[in-house]
Amino acid sequence: MIRRFQHLTLLCLVSVLAACAHVAPQVVTVVAVEESALPEFPNVFGDRPMIPTADQVSRLTPAQEQEFLAYFNAPENQAVKPYQRVSRYLFENTLSLQYEETTYTAAETLNFNKGNCMSLAILTTALVRLAGVDIDYQLVDSAPVFGLTGNVVSKQIHVTSLVFQRKDIDPTNITFQYPERVVIDYFVGKRGRFIGNLSADAFTAMYYLNIAGEAIETADYAKAYWYTLEAFKHNRSDAAVWNTMAVVYRRAGQLATAEQIYLHAIEHAEDKLTLLKNYRVLLTSQNRTAEASRLEQRIDNMDDPSPFHWYALARESYVLKDYSAALRYFDKALVIAPYLHEAYLGKAQSYYQLGRQVDARVAMELAISNVDRKSTRSLYEAKLMALSGN
Repeated sequence: MIRRFQHLTLLCLVSVLAACAHVAPQVVTVVAVEESALPEFPNVFGDRPMIPTADQVSRLTPAQEQEFLAYFNAPENQAVKPYQRVSRYLFENTLSLQYEETTYTAAETLNFNKGNCMSLAILTTALVRLAGVDIDYQLVDSAPVFGLTGNVVSKQIHVTSLVFQRKDIDPTNITFQYPERVVIDYFVGKRGRFIGNLSADAFTAMYYLNIAGEAIETADYAKAYWYTLEAFKHNRSDAAVWNTMAVVYRRAGQLATAEQIYLHAIEHAEDKLTLLKNYRVLLTSQNRTAEASRLEQRIDNMDDPSPFHWYALARESYVLKDYSAALRYFDKALVIAPYLHEAYLGKAQSYYQLGRQVDARVAMELAISNVDRKSTRSLYEAKLMALSGN
């Protein structure tokens, strides 16, 4: 349940990334993919289903619109700034909103009173359009939680919505100005690392990509194909879109097409890690061991400056039970960001799975020494005690 609205934030799961590789979600990376010599996406999936347009995705029903506008235009609310009226309406109408890892349109989210964080962002978008105020989107990397036994609880990518009024900025004032704004966030008190801003087109593409990811999880590859194709119309620069399409073809047994897509995207992407890792999965599935080994070596020798890319790759390796590779990639993340307590925690978990209890305890101690939040520190200390047999 959403509590105090001043802290209401919109942490939105990009579920497609988890679905693409059947592992922990990857960091969304925007890359420049050249328009020339694009690979074809042959339709081997049948007729196109009914897919909502971008306008339909972020549109309420007439009754829902009337209810919001009655609140927005009520005389007793006119002393409140328009963007704040949007936030208050959201607060009052989402107190019982149930989190569910499903992506809905704006109308569905309000009607079902549930949805994932992307659903809440889409609902927010519908309201700001009716109110005539502004919205920006930011990608946020939230803090993960790990267990030392069983499966990892993965770190996830979220979209934070910022609602404001651009006209509040004085164009005659040459000083740098921030407009007053409200941050819409699903989970109260959760802090994450800013990854980057997200354009409206990229945000729309993420809706279709989320639906495609959910379809992959249920082996509905026809639906995944058509929704990924729709995502391409809005943002062909997102490496996740290319990776998703390749996964759709791979799961559908169209391995040659999947390989063509991987090779094209890898050639043009600035950040190649996720694409290379998933291409290696394809090679391994075809028993092309030598090629897969060379690709793994290429990944290991890459000089990617982002610790979070290596961290995401380490998480993926962990979920695939390749604990040695996970340790290598956690170490690569820590060379760049030695303060990254999540990476020390990941090392502890990997060592634990390898039966290296002493190394696991050392890694847990390093995780504790690098964490700031009291609640997280308490969690880590409890896990350290479990490792120590206390």
